[in-house]
Amino acid sequence: DIDALTITPNVVATFDTGPVSHTVSLGADYDRTTEDGKLDLNFLAGQIDVRDPDYPEYADPNFLLQDQRNRYTSEAIYLQEQATLWGILHVVAGGRMTRIKTDTKIRPNGLGVTSTTTSSDDESEFTPRIGAVLDIAKEVSVFAGYGKGFQAPSGYVGLAAPKPEKSEQIEAGIRFNLPTGLTGSLAVYQLERENLPTVDPNTLATIQIGKDRARGIELDAIWQPLPGLSIIGNYAYTNAEIREGGTNQKGNTL
Repeated sequence: DIDALTITPNVVATFDTGPVSHTVSLGADYDRTTEDGKLDLNFLAGQIDVRDPDYPEYADPNFLLQDQRNRYTSEAIYLQEQATLWGILHVVAGGRMTRIKTDTKIRPNGLGVTSTTTSSDDESEFTPRIGAVLDIAKEVSVFAGYGKGFQAPSGYVGLAAPKPEKSEQIEAGIRFNLPTGLTGSLAVYQLERENLPTVDPNTLATIQIGKDRARGIELDAIWQPLPGLSIIGNYAYTNAEIREGGTNQKGNTL
């Protein structure tokens, strides 16, 4: 079961100062999400002939693997400025201060917990964001951006209160819309994440690895040589690996 309450008041102001157009946003976010659930299993052993299958009868789950409640409370305030200079340079810059409090209750389960336990985690983080788009021609623009993220995990079924997920991303690229009917974009990026949840193959509980990093290239293009005919193509290359983690995890690909 998931129960959520979200409140997001904000104010927006637009104005000009000489050749610069401004849009300023000031706001706050409050979110309280409670995830309460359990996971039951039933283990069936045997062989099935794929050429002439004879499936076993359904049996109700008889093994309680996990029974847990996570409550995430997030409070944040942010300020963002969007500006356009001389009609060709578009800039966005902002900052967000976020506090995330997690309260976890773990009931007796098949992971070795014999009595109800509670734990909590309370962390705060400032996350900046900055980006720019420059129209170098009517049909072509270049862009670059940098930002950090800080959010509560979702669907976590571990043995203690989870820590917030953190991220840091940088990207740059080019967008084009040519008279020949060819439109698209090319971008390179790097994304680093911390406290990423994954499943422990030994216990089936959720654990959080230290850090992972993904680097890649993305290309998207649409060509319309004739009215009513569009040719779509895309290519993506990603190299992702664990940078910090538990035993024998560092260097593993994702």
